[in-house]
Amino acid sequence: MIKAAVARACIALLPFFGAAVCASSSAHAAEAAWVMKEHSSIRVVAWGPSPDEPDAIVLGIHLRLQPGWETYWRTPGDAGVPPDFFFDETENVDELYVDWPLPERKVQAGMTTYVYKDEVLLPVTIYPHEAAQPVKFRMRVTYAVCREVCMLEEADLALDVMPSAKDAKLTPLFEENKARMPVLENTPELAIDRVNGTDADGKRRLEVVARSNTAFVNPQIIIEAAPGFAFKPATVAATMEGRRLMLRSEYTHPNNMAIAEGETVVVTVFDATHAIERIMLVYPPE
Repeated sequence: MIKAAVARACIALLPFFGAAVCASSSAHAAEAAWVMKEHSSIRVVAWGPSPDEPDAIVLGIHLRLQPGWETYWRTPGDAGVPPDFFFDETENVDELYVDWPLPERKVQAGMTTYVYKDEVLLPVTIYPHEAAQPVKFRMRVTYAVCREVCMLEEADLALDVMPSAKDAKLTPLFEENKARMPVLENTPELAIDRVNGTDADGKRRLEVVARSNTAFVNPQIIIEAAPGFAFKPATVAATMEGRRLMLRSEYTHPNNMAIAEGETVVVTVFDATHAIERIMLVYPPE
């Protein structure tokens, strides 16, 4: 079975039907050929056994954009289309997760979107069903590319990977990408402690409490909730010499729905030097 973790993937594993170009690979290769599109190129690469998770291997969806073009993060923001992945033809896989590097926040005409420019590598962690057999990775991807206008590009990617194989020449690519990845659990260096839901003055807000062992530098937050919820830019109050934050974000819903106590949201807090992303329960105000 292939499934996606909410905090790591935040995508639906649903098929996209349409024409595509297939990049096939030789048996047990470490990287597939680039699929050349009108405004981008895309490939899949295999790093090998995960350095962090036993019994897992790490692949990467490697996307390059032409100068001036951009694509969207898993949650685009006030506009845009997220990438759509279809993995159901992948073989010898128990679990599959897609991780997302931090996007760039773009504010234009009063709208906030989250984008990637130039180049991005999305790590894919796979737990093989049979460790002695190759993983036959098959993926159809559809993604928006935008400059002054937006259009959809799509590709089929294929790569056969032996779980035990390690490709050292890809290590620099994956290691450099780590600097863009948020941590997924609280650490002594960075933590998200609590999310409170409030309803005061006729405005609904989420309050996020975060802390660091060093002072935050230009802290920012992204909150992801169920479809329809839209979050305004957060106000930030810092205490403990800048090492503890209270971030408040007002939200709306077209049907005037509220985020109830006990529901979950995905919260990403980041600044100039570090980032954290966690699935959090919503609590009543303290």
